[in-house]
Amino acid sequence: PTNTTKAPEQSAIPASDTGETIDQITADVKPAENKPVYELELEPDEKSGETARALLDMMSASGGAAQPQERALVADTLLQLVPRMPERDLIALSERVGLMEEPPALLVTKLINNRSAKVAQPLLEGGQLISDQDLLKLVANCDVERLTMVSKRRQISPGVCDALITRGEASVYLTLVRNPGANLSHDAFITLCEVAKHQQTLQAPLATRGDTPPPIAFELFWSLPVELRRYVLSRFLTDSATLDKILKIAQSVSGDDGVEASGNQHFPPRRKVDELVEQIIEGRIDDAVKALANLAEIHPDNARRIVSDPDGEPLTVALKMLGISRAKFSKALKLLSTTPSAPLSSERDLQELQAMFDGLSFNKARTLMKYWDWATEKSGPYARRAM
Repeated sequence: PTNTTKAPEQSAIPASDTGETIDQITADVKPAENKPVYELELEPDEKSGETARALLDMMSASGGAAQPQERALVADTLLQLVPRMPERDLIALSERVGLMEEPPALLVTKLINNRSAKVAQPLLEGGQLISDQDLLKLVANCDVERLTMVSKRRQISPGVCDALITRGEASVYLTLVRNPGANLSHDAFITLCEVAKHQQTLQAPLATRGDTPPPIAFELFWSLPVELRRYVLSRFLTDSATLDKILKIAQSVSGDDGVEASGNQHFPPRRKVDELVEQIIEGRIDDAVKALANLAEIHPDNARRIVSDPDGEPLTVALKMLGISRAKFSKALKLLSTTPSAPLSSERDLQELQAMFDGLSFNKARTLMKYWDWATEKSGPYARRAM
């Protein structure tokens, strides 16, 4: 008789039943130490290099029509030769393997993990047919020199980019951001934006990178010098009838009634705005924060960093959105720059701020305020994606 007994099914315990997330479960697992593992060196044998070249020549002479068995034998023989080859021959081998249409996987792995980084360099920087699996294993344990080589590759997948960023090397961050072929993930951009707040060399490459998303640029804005702040505003802000409709939807989703359904903005009472400016001039920051949060309907933490910014651009944006007149803004600037208690730097070029005020529309100002609020709340585009 046929045995119809079924093997017991393995029960899966969902995260909701255990009360633990995957991150919590894996938190107690000790990661392996980031120490590269290299094979033992043997005495260099000049003949082994000549033999390797002869094998590769035979493969090339066949016009790429070699049988699979022939290719496998060549690859396995080369694996035996690699430990005895001089460095210069290994570098030449790495260069030739990097040009192959179908490089032997095991040989590639052995070369990129060679004790000498010079041997790995041709493949890590120029060899495009290395699997992400090999790159991820390498990135987890290799030295900074090899990390930099990987970050220079013409095309880098989001997964490998994430792994490179996880290593936390400043030089690798910079190389990666400057590489247009690095496909950065959502979380990678957020991490790099946070790092750029303290690593100034990252700021310009990240702000000017072709695929930097507007939310990242708007949050990076806070740590940028004046010149780059102007660049961000000119590149990432626009004004149109469509933008007006989008803003109305975004505000309705957030429960913001600062704009009527018809699209006509209604500003808070002028007296309230004048009181806000007076509080900032007098250095009453806490009162100004509360007032701005109420008038602009924004998060108090967002209001505080706007009021406290010494360069004045965020306050310019806020006052534009609140509907202050050009004449009153100009008068407020002079008082803010000459009063010691005010947070605005006395060295700030007021003409630049006036030009910025004149060039901003209500929609542009509201767009920035919306993104800054989302960033403060870590919501919308600033919420990290589930891995």
